Amino acid sequence: MQKKGTALEDIKKKDNSTMPDLRGLSYENALKFINNNQLNLRHIDYLETKYIRNTVIEQSIKPGSNFSNDDNIDLTLSNISLIRFLPDIYNSLDDENNSFLKRYLWIFQHIFNDINIKLDNLHNYFNPMLAPRDFFHWLASWFSININYAIPEEKMRLLVKEAVILYQWRGTSIGLAKFIEIITGVRPDIIDNYIPISEYSIMKDKLIEREIIEEDTSISHFTVSFPITSDYFDVETIKKINQIIKLERPAHTRYYITFKKKEKKKKKPSFIIGDMVSGEI
Repeated sequence: MQKKGTALEDIKKKDNSTMPDLRGLSYENALKFINNNQLNLRHIDYLETKYIRNTVIEQSIKPGSNFSNDDNIDLTLSNISLIRFLPDIYNSLDDENNSFLKRYLWIFQHIFNDINIKLDNLHNYFNPMLAPRDFFHWLASWFSININYAIPEEKMRLLVKEAVILYQWRGTSIGLAKFIEIITGVRPDIIDNYIPISEYSIMKDKLIEREIIEEDTSISHFTVSFPITSDYFDVETIKKINQIIKLERPAHTRYYITFKKKEKKKKKPSFIIGDMVSGEI
């Protein structure tokens, strides 16, 4: 087998629905691709070859084939059999006994390699973008981040990555705006002590103008204003925004959520020969 020279950076540029060729990559780089695409690494086999230890030499999902999130993938890695570390008499056994002993020793080597790989990649467990899914949920709990927002995992990982900065600004308009931006991709304006609806004008025989919301100086108000119309988000996303604000706001505050007003279509006059009639086309 010819060793592939494909770099991890080149793989990331490819369409995520098409499986790239992982052969020739180190196990660490292959694992990054697997985690980034939410694949499940089901099983690892080892085969004695001339390649560098823990180099991927086979993959169960063939290069160029389509895959989806949560698909299972098996890898075969290059390694050295433990029989090479035994006295020469074990290496000089006949093919049948030698093959049996090799297969038997792979059981123990598989256990040792799993431990060694985890120790060699222990730093990735504390990287929110690379940590295994189960460990990531535990990692998120360190920062008191609620993982039940039902948002995509990549956004949740980015949220944990920014957790230290968000914690420093927690309870402020800057922190809340950044939090919402990570979740929705849109950064809102947060206006302190502003109520978007302040008065009604009632016209009949009289013109009455007065505030319908009595200001309570013991309670602070703020408005989360989005620079886009509400049609930009689906209903579930708006519910998430409301849930996030409710959990992240200071306890003594009340809040309002506003969106950019939709542009009204201008009425265009329709023309009739010799006359003009007001109406819509």
